[in-house]
Amino acid sequence: MSLGKISTRGQVVIPKRLRNKLGLKPNTVILFEEMQGKLLLTPIPDDPIQAAKGILKTTRTAEELMREYRREELKLESKKG
Repeated sequence: MSLGKISTRGQVVIPKRLRNKLGLKPNTVILFEEMQGKLLLTPIPDDPIQAAKGILKTTRTAEELMREYRREELKLESKKG
């Protein structure tokens, strides 16, 4: 855990240990989110599309996933009446 201060210009210094651990470099874009009274900072990768690759692990093809999705939609429609 580290402490810091907000400057009169609203700036905060991220401790070096955390910058190194998270790979934060100058000009890294940061997403600021308020969640339940807390501030969450999330670094945005230079190429967010590339960074997102592999998040959804599946052995099924897109076609199989679409078929399953359509089956689920049909089930919901038939339940509605």
